[in-house]
Amino acid sequence: MGMDIVGVNPKSEVGQYFRNNVWWWRPLATYCITIAPEVCDKLSPMDPDTVFEENEETVLTDLWFTNDGFGLTADDSKELAEILIKEISDGNAAKYQKMYERRLENMPDECCDLCDGAGTVLREVAATVGTEEVSRDCHKCEGTGQCRPFVTNYPFSAANVLEFTAFLEDCRGFRIC
Repeated sequence: MGMDIVGVNPKSEVGQYFRNNVWWWRPLATYCITIAPEVCDKLSPMDPDTVFEENEETVLTDLWFTNDGFGLTADDSKELAEILIKEISDGNAAKYQKMYERRLENMPDECCDLCDGAGTVLREVAATVGTEEVSRDCHKCEGTGQCRPFVTNYPFSAANVLEFTAFLEDCRGFRIC
């Protein structure tokens, strides 16, 4: 599954479309929300026919992780681009990438949830008469009983921030589809 970010009124081909799969999008969106919460809180339905009822449980930044057509206006997209440009030029995006990668690398392995840490799984196989349970190495943990934490599947890179920034500069507003 991916997040398709579509420009509302693009100035160029760069502003027409930006795509990340969910693994790349979550850390990118989280980074944007972290460094520019005032802008990212402005995410709203870009389709005038969309009915959106805000209540006390609504957290607007959660909408960055849906593909329901919410987005930013041209002015807000440009403002976010300016903030990201400064983050990139000041070296903060690269520093964040190193910190992010270090944090993931330093996470301890977890007990494999498929084999409950045993390293093996049982499966039924057809025998000449009836069925027989056969033990084999767990394919998820490769028999170790330990796996990397699930969050380590979500990469972050300053290069992805740069690509998104180029899109934001030219999209004149966007929708997350």
